[in-house]
Amino acid sequence: MDVDFDSNGNYSVQVEAWRSKRKAQGQVGKWKKRGFNNSFVIKYEGKKPGDVWFRVRLGRLSVRQSARNLQDKLKTNYDAASWISSIR
Repeated sequence: MDVDFDSNGNYSVQVEAWRSKRKAQGQVGKWKKRGFNNSFVIKYEGKKPGDVWFRVRLGRLSVRQSARNLQDKLKTNYDAASWISSIR
């Protein structure tokens, strides 16, 4: 898939979220097999105790439009719902 990734970019595209870290890491392997070698997991902790998610993301992209283009390709090629996230 032809996408301009940038290791210093401020955006990523989130494709999945799991309560299980192991499941999320397994899904990263799936995305890597699809050619997304820059897939990774981010841990999110909500305000309530035990509200923990492991988010699977693809990226870093330097501009929001590149992230939108990636979303379109993910929907077309994998029927994958996704959303754009800022990386801080």
